[in-house]
Amino acid sequence: MLIAFEKDGATAVMHYLGADTSDDAISAHIAKAHCINAKWRRITKEEYKAIRDARPKPQAPVKAPETQEPATSGIMVQPPPAVLAPDDTAGRLALAVSLANYAIAAGCEAGDYRWHGGDKDFEWGGQRYDAPGLIEYAKGVLG
Repeated sequence: MLIAFEKDGATAVMHYLGADTSDDAISAHIAKAHCINAKWRRITKEEYKAIRDARPKPQAPVKAPETQEPATSGIMVQPPPAVLAPDDTAGRLALAVSLANYAIAAGCEAGDYRWHGGDKDFEWGGQRYDAPGLIEYAKGVLG
């Protein structure tokens, strides 16, 4: 179902995909997602296209003259090495901590020693660590 409503002085359009197509359900959806007490109406595909076509079109960026120096922030960023050297313990620990943080954000819990997705428990320096434990270990290494 296609819907049009006024927002900030312009006509907004949307596809309403809710199962409940009652006027109350549509009004509640628009109020929650877009703006409170918006007056809305059902529209046809033709009206939808006309509203969309009437919007201002984005302009292509103006290309800078060839003589102009490119804009820079003055900061040079060196990309990380593609592969860490076997003796780069700090780099490997930093990578492991990053993965541990990602695992925790994804729902990994304390006591899950296979948080890294492998078929063996995660070990560092001969000791196994769950994701929160590895982060605490790394904090201790930093001092």
